[in-house]
Amino acid sequence: VALPIWVFCLFFNQNQNHLFTNKNLIKAINDGIDKDKIVRNVLNGYGVAIDDPIPPNMLAYQKLNNEDNTSREETIKKVQANLAKDGWKLGTSGYLEKTTVDKKKKATTVLEFSISTGNAPELSKSAELIKEDLAAIGMKVDIKTFEVGNLNQSVIRPRKYDALLFGQIINNESDLYAVW
Repeated sequence: VALPIWVFCLFFNQNQNHLFTNKNLIKAINDGIDKDKIVRNVLNGYGVAIDDPIPPNMLAYQKLNNEDNTSREETIKKVQANLAKDGWKLGTSGYLEKTTVDKKKKATTVLEFSISTGNAPELSKSAELIKEDLAAIGMKVDIKTFEVGNLNQSVIRPRKYDALLFGQIINNESDLYAVW
């Protein structure tokens, strides 16, 4: 008998925050979060960090490259270099900013967004660790914590969030409907 699997994900709402339309930024966020630290500090080591929605113990899962010996410091430097290449520079606020010109108008965008999540201790602590990791890179992250019923009705259903940290139970080996 297979036990249910909890998968915690950070979902991005491109309609709420246009920053999430940039694939380089999404990759920087993914690489900037120390998922192993969350497993250690929040789940006491009882979990596995994954980079896609399919858990490694599911039949359909194939990990092409499981060998990554890059240190955390090297990963952070690479993320910062990629963001700089994309035009993000540390501003006076202490956060990354990008200046664009559209129709002879200069606009400066601060790399900031909010994470909405439930008030469960595991979610709140995970959100705080994500905020710390991304702040170290120069991203400003605000955390909005909601009671689970309110989160479902006032945030998830109307899609009123920049990013959503939420967990889903996957019961069936081949049914990932809950993630989508």
